[in-house]
Amino acid sequence: MQLISRSGQRSVFVGRSLEFSALTEAFNSMLDGSGATVVVSGDAGMGKTTLVEHFAESARKRGAQVHWGRAHEHAGAPPLWPWVQIFRSLSESGVIDKELVGSSGADPTDLAGLIPDEDGSTGVDESVSSADSTAQFRLFDSVNSVLRAVSQNTPLVIAIDNLHWADTSSLKLLEFVSHELQSSQVLIIGTYREAESRRGSALSESIAELARTPGFSDVRMSPLSRDDIRQLVLGFGGAAPPEALVDAVHSHSEGSPFFAHNAIQLLGNRGKLNEQAFADTADWDIGIPAGVKDIIGRRIDDLSEDCVLVLRSAAVVGREFDLQVLVSLFPESDEDQLLERLDEAISAGIINESQVAADRFIFDHDLFRQTLESDLRLSRRVRLHSRIAASMDELFGTSDTNYAARIAYHYRQADSVADAELVAAACIRAGRVASNAYAYDEAADHFGAAVEILEDTAEEQALLARALDGRARALFALGRIPEAFEPIRRAFEKYLDVGMATQALDILSVPHPQVGREGMTKLLERGIEVATSDTETFSLLLSRLGVARAQELGEFGVAEQAFQDAIAAARAAGSKRAESWAYGRWAMVSGYGPMDWRKVQELSEKALDVMPPGQDFELEVHCRIWLGEAFYHQGDIDGGLREFRRSEEIAIKARNPMRAAQASMELAMLMRLQGRWDECLAREDALGFKLWNRPFGSHMAQVQIYFTTGQTDPAKAAHARARALAKSRVSGVDQQSDPAWSYFWQSGISGLLGITGDASFIDDVPAGELWSTIPEDVANHPALAQRTDLLTRVSVAGIIAIVRNDTETSKIALDLLRQYDYPVGWLSLNPGGSTDRFHGRLAVTAGMPDEALGHFESAHKFCSENGLVYDHAWTCHDLAKLLIDERRDIPRALTLIGEGVQIAEQYEIRPLVDQLTSLRSNVPGNATQHPDGLTDREVEVLKELAVGKSNREIAEALFISQNTVIRHVANIFSKTGSANRAQAAVYATEHDLQ
Repeated sequence: MQLISRSGQRSVFVGRSLEFSALTEAFNSMLDGSGATVVVSGDAGMGKTTLVEHFAESARKRGAQVHWGRAHEHAGAPPLWPWVQIFRSLSESGVIDKELVGSSGADPTDLAGLIPDEDGSTGVDESVSSADSTAQFRLFDSVNSVLRAVSQNTPLVIAIDNLHWADTSSLKLLEFVSHELQSSQVLIIGTYREAESRRGSALSESIAELARTPGFSDVRMSPLSRDDIRQLVLGFGGAAPPEALVDAVHSHSEGSPFFAHNAIQLLGNRGKLNEQAFADTADWDIGIPAGVKDIIGRRIDDLSEDCVLVLRSAAVVGREFDLQVLVSLFPESDEDQLLERLDEAISAGIINESQVAADRFIFDHDLFRQTLESDLRLSRRVRLHSRIAASMDELFGTSDTNYAARIAYHYRQADSVADAELVAAACIRAGRVASNAYAYDEAADHFGAAVEILEDTAEEQALLARALDGRARALFALGRIPEAFEPIRRAFEKYLDVGMATQALDILSVPHPQVGREGMTKLLERGIEVATSDTETFSLLLSRLGVARAQELGEFGVAEQAFQDAIAAARAAGSKRAESWAYGRWAMVSGYGPMDWRKVQELSEKALDVMPPGQDFELEVHCRIWLGEAFYHQGDIDGGLREFRRSEEIAIKARNPMRAAQASMELAMLMRLQGRWDECLAREDALGFKLWNRPFGSHMAQVQIYFTTGQTDPAKAAHARARALAKSRVSGVDQQSDPAWSYFWQSGISGLLGITGDASFIDDVPAGELWSTIPEDVANHPALAQRTDLLTRVSVAGIIAIVRNDTETSKIALDLLRQYDYPVGWLSLNPGGSTDRFHGRLAVTAGMPDEALGHFESAHKFCSENGLVYDHAWTCHDLAKLLIDERRDIPRALTLIGEGVQIAEQYEIRPLVDQLTSLRSNVPGNATQHPDGLTDREVEVLKELAVGKSNREIAEALFISQNTVIRHVANIFSKTGSANRAQAAVYATEHDLQ
């Protein structure tokens, strides 16, 4: 089949039947309403783009809309550039307009950076820099809504070329829409070079994330075969080629379509692809270059010197370049002369005219650009970058924000010859544009570059303060809280140094949820000294100071005074919002520190009473989450569920993914404790991806649920995913250097709860190392941050000690936990019950049965009274086992076993059923002998079955689920050798089991 190539010349599409079929299969699935994502991978020149272009033609003929976005090599591309191109194409083709955007539920303001205005520019304002931690989610959600709306009218194919060069924000958006558009008529195709998706790169992480999405496939491009090469030569030459030519092209190209295409085109340009040449040429190896660079060099050698000179400068500009920029680089030439040289390059297939804008051109393949650029000496390239930056700044600097990143890129490449202030200012402007386009990864990089440039420039402290400010806000929006603190501190100080007090106080408004960040107290104290008393700002700083004093210094009494002062200042200023924040932060500190849950409830309720209605969704969600915490810690599970549901609803309405995730995880936790497994799995699966695109907590919840219900293989798969993420990163918290967190997640919840007792889930590291880095004076300096650090490590070490039956480590852990009298319900996944059960298991391992007994009794009482069926059942096991091992109260132990079995069977906690059954059979004098190894419960089921009851009737009679009945019936058939229910009934009669 013949096509028109990007160069406008005749090209031939050969081979690729398997790859084309894979794309067609995904397309067919999409037409059935199952959205799909396909990535096409291979080395440079393997024909990835050509394959997708060819497939796109087929998709259009079948009625689909196809829209392209392409990433470019260097960092000068605007933020979210592939998506800007896609939405520009959708707008220009009339597929999306204001009416469709409005009806889709998307917010037009969120899409301002993607949908062009009437003048063709995007609505990103560079004059200010904002950083909203929810803004990127809102943008992604709006993109998803628009694409879904488009696909309801026509099937939609989105093609993104060169993912290996895409910015991080573009990749995150790709992950998001791929996950959210699974039930739609949208097919997303991306291409990337395998060699540039190294492990640990943003692309490799995105590919790994995409691979977990249903409907994903990775199409790997293979080299062209010898027959494919023959068809390629035949298509270009029109005559059957000699086998020696086919062999030479195939051998030299190693099946690379780009090499083969260019080799054949070079031969054609030199009159070698005709019957006469075929007959006259004996040695085809002589006419074919040895490598890709060599063949590109020969193609370029065929051009005039003037043309090559222009192309080399264009190559430094980038894959795409504007005629206006070239005119500024060649003042001695007029436009007509430059256009003649560009026409020559177009005719040779080196460049093409852009389809997006007039007087814009694009290299046919980046290998052409790379080769031309590499011919220039470094000193020449640096100066060209400087001239290009200045030219772009003059031409587009104030009129088109899409050029901000390009200008900054060229200035940075020319930093050895350019003015430092000029370079830094360009980087700051690019950072603002990126930040306002919600591309916070790129914004942080731009602002960071400006900081590096200005570090040693004493004269530009105000500019440095703005760079630090922008970087801090971008990092916070990304959830990289620990990294954000230092630029916040430095920006505050720089602003004060240059007399910009308003800006100094404004940077302190960036939230600081990181516990115990060293220096926060002093920073806020300085801010309070600068602020005007009895103002809203003054009150908000005071309440932040209360949090900092508790977190950093452990001064809970002083913190309470700060909250009281904040409330007084808020009332003097007439600010209900500031007063509500003071109560809400006071509630948080009371929960984190003294854990006075009654007080947490009272303060949260006061905050909600004072709060102005509908003005601050973040504040309301904060208060309701802490109110929910207070309820369930006091045993009011229904109250906790109610407040968490309200929090989730408010956060979703406000389109705040992190707060929604927090509320949803709290809900899922309580549902797990109530044995609502299916609801939990559905919630965790839907939520996990939205939690900043890293479903870490979701995997850990799945580990517990799958192990709990005896689904070993899914549990191990979820555990492996969580473990891999734990070793790399956890969004929002700097835990890479903290082994406690890594070991906690690696050990798996199964270790604490005793579901498997399998120590292989834990790395072979002595548990004592987990607290070896705790400061020696921690006992005399009980700051909340240090207490949390200590208790985290001690609790993790305790988990490991329980699984490994490590007596000495258990004693140390138990002693330290007693010393601080600090419940670890959050770590144990459950207030009260799990905390006592955890302490009880530690005491058993440490050889302290009396202490263990007290903890187990408390846990049993708490869980049974509050409907926490999961821990209730497991506590029955732990308490019964202790009573049996200590020979203290065997009848009570048997009662507990029966109680635990009933709960475990009703809620399908299969491993626990087996452990309780085994425990009961080992009680001296209590072993009930049933034929063929039938268990007590299987005999009960068999008796009901023998009288003709259905599975549903048996489930109702024994208060267990139908699935549990089905499992018991299968075991009965297996053990008794019965093929059906009738034979099982006969067996029951013969063995007097009726």
